[in-house]
Amino acid sequence: MEPHQHADYEATFKRIATVLDVIVESQSRHAQEMAEIREAHARLEHTVERASQTVDRASVLIEKLAIKSTEHEDKLNALINLMDQHIDDHYRDK
Repeated sequence: MEPHQHADYEATFKRIATVLDVIVESQSRHAQEMAEIREAHARLEHTVERASQTVDRASVLIEKLAIKSTEHEDKLNALINLMDQHIDDHYRDK
């Protein structure tokens, strides 16, 4: 009859402890990475919001400048027409 043998429980427990340590360390790194991702996401959202506001303000300014440009163009055309009329009245066909 063969003698009864017990597994090397001490070595098995050390391996289990090592695996558990690795799992805990991995979860800790994962939690840190997730926190960094959330932080980066929040910064990105803030940057996108600021960029959107800047684009909105720029659009308003461009629209105002386009209106002003049209007004100035109309005034210049009126002045050109007035000068053409003046030249026609005083200098052409005389």
